[in-house]
Amino acid sequence: AGSLIALAVYHLTDQAIESRILRPALAFAVALHPVLAGENLANITNILWVLLFATFWALLRRPTTRADIVLAAVIVFLGATSTTLAVVFLPVAAWALWSRREVSTAVVVSSYGIGLFLQVIAYLSTSDHGPEGHASGLATLYFARVLGVTAVGTRGARDLWNSGGRSLLFPFGGAFIVLVIVLVVSNRGIPRALGLVTAAYSVVLFALPLSIRGTAPITLGSVFTEGDQRYAVLPVLFLITSLTIMVSHLRCSPRTRAILGCVVAAQLVTVTALSIHTKNSDRSDGPEWYPELIATARLCDGRPVGTREVPIAPAPWQIPISCRDLLSVAAH
Repeated sequence: AGSLIALAVYHLTDQAIESRILRPALAFAVALHPVLAGENLANITNILWVLLFATFWALLRRPTTRADIVLAAVIVFLGATSTTLAVVFLPVAAWALWSRREVSTAVVVSSYGIGLFLQVIAYLSTSDHGPEGHASGLATLYFARVLGVTAVGTRGARDLWNSGGRSLLFPFGGAFIVLVIVLVVSNRGIPRALGLVTAAYSVVLFALPLSIRGTAPITLGSVFTEGDQRYAVLPVLFLITSLTIMVSHLRCSPRTRAILGCVVAAQLVTVTALSIHTKNSDRSDGPEWYPELIATARLCDGRPVGTREVPIAPAPWQIPISCRDLLSVAAH
């Protein structure tokens, strides 16, 4: 599902990102950026984060064919019904309607509105609305988990934080802010405005969910924990979006833009390659399956009668397996 959404983003960004290098780079980030590895890959529950990212682009892009209308309408409906956070794109939907006043755009925005209406009904029919926790240190967390991870990847951010905390990681985040400011100054018109809007969404979509859920799960101490990275998915993707939009429209020669585009794409590929091996905090440190089967088989005393509990990760979970099956495994 994530790969399909990445392909959709590649198509939906064709009007905003002209670079043939940066557009696939952004789609690559939607599918494989290290911030997705901990909780999004092979997890349909958390697909809502990248789906919400695609919703922004589906509302922003001007449909030119019937296929475009269908694709955008489906994406915005699914995005709006997946999470109440979709409401933050109301200004984008309003701008699209006001600036175009076309039937195709109205169809897409109407699909988004229907999805939001269903979301409101679901919200009002439940009592568990939050806030659920206390939010503190959002600026520090944004620097580390969004700016730092965007600049050097999850593994790089973890290693820098664990080695020196703010003093080592924050300079990379600061450098990224300086880069965004330079790009804003170097752009004009719609690219500059869109770069600022996506950068703003990076901040809003980090602060808003954590203000409701609380920052306890991702608070940083002396160790950079890699759990609950889902809260950084949208902020990181929108920050990368801001970068790709403004680099692709820099007021410079086409060759210079192409070189800078290659640098951005290379950075994305590099941080992904360096972080490609990731640990699952629940299972990576659990017992190996085959040795545990052999060890448990010994408890059967050679008799294929009854069952034994085989430990699996995370502790103290166990699974009952018959002695007959355990002895069969041990025999091979």
